Amino acid sequence: MEERKTRPLPDNVAHWKQLKQADLLGAWDLQDEKPVKVQIDSVQQEELFNTGNNKKEWKTVARFKGTKKGLVLNATNMDAIASLHGNNPKDWLGKEVELIKSMTKLRGVPTECIRVKGKSKGQSAADSVK
Repeated sequence: MEERKTRPLPDNVAHWKQLKQADLLGAWDLQDEKPVKVQIDSVQQEELFNTGNNKKEWKTVARFKGTKKGLVLNATNMDAIASLHGNNPKDWLGKEVELIKSMTKLRGVPTECIRVKGKSKGQSAADSVK
């Protein structure tokens, strides 16, 4: 009989959704309601699996200095970054933004999300993002 491979859950898992796409941010990754200040390290297209339609899709993902996880940028968040730092995503590199936990409706159901805001005196990413 073949031995089954197992491993314990990581110590920093506080929400089951953190076990899904471990390299992408979700609202559950933000520790509290305070804004988290991050610096954009890269913006790129990544091929991701969409569990809603069981297909791979190209999505725009921002990655941040000092964090392991990236953020899939929807139109709302790209528009917020563009209003702060210009329309060219190449100009966003090295710029600071804040990530905040918010609510939106997904198919009519209130759902937690991450929104991008301008920088202020938020916590550093190392303190607040798992």
